[in-house]
Amino acid sequence: MTILRKYKIGHDYIDDIANSKDKDQFVKWLPGIGNSKGIRCAKFHLIKDEGPAFIILVTREINHKHYNPWDDIIDFGSSKIYYWGDAKHSIVKNYMDFDGNKALMVVYENYLDGNNFKVPPILHFSKKKTGTISFNGVCIITNVETTWFQDMQKPVKNLRFELSILDAEEVNVKWLLNRANSSSKEHIDNRLAPKAWDSFLHGKINKLTLIKKEILNRENQLPGNNSYEAEILLN
Repeated sequence: MTILRKYKIGHDYIDDIANSKDKDQFVKWLPGIGNSKGIRCAKFHLIKDEGPAFIILVTREINHKHYNPWDDIIDFGSSKIYYWGDAKHSIVKNYMDFDGNKALMVVYENYLDGNNFKVPPILHFSKKKTGTISFNGVCIITNVETTWFQDMQKPVKNLRFELSILDAEEVNVKWLLNRANSSSKEHIDNRLAPKAWDSFLHGKINKLTLIKKEILNRENQLPGNNSYEAEILLN
């Protein structure tokens, strides 16, 4: 019996490959992504020079052995995630020489050029506590800015990527693995892809829409003058 593996927005998953290999729902579900860096590019196994099949981004909100000075912003209200690149203070490397920055910039340039079929899906997760990981959605890069930050009391130039969260409630892991194992771009089975991804491939971006509850002020909560409800309150 085949187990249906999906990531759903707002749901938590087991991220504990070292201690719970049989139950792990992250590295085990997505072999080849590794278990260290925040920017993880899954390669095409049979297609060369086509960039990553998909990208996994992780924002860590807990202390971890891999130091990260950057603070990402996840804003479901605007369907945006602001994600820092992987530059660190380095005497040798320029901020554009870090592997994660280089990979994400190639993705963004393909988006700018309208080569949407060369753009890989980006899955963003939050690491809020040890042993679990939360899925925030499938995204695309819609803007990039270069800015400065402080790393170990030293100014560092880095890239800040603006991700748009697509209107896709869930992502089928089988689609991601199919992408990685396809023999050509034409053989990727996009029937497994979210509808919002198919729309993106054809030039339309459908972003996640979160309806916010509005708290009415006191005046708006009171009944109108001379109304039946107003008379009840006066009596």
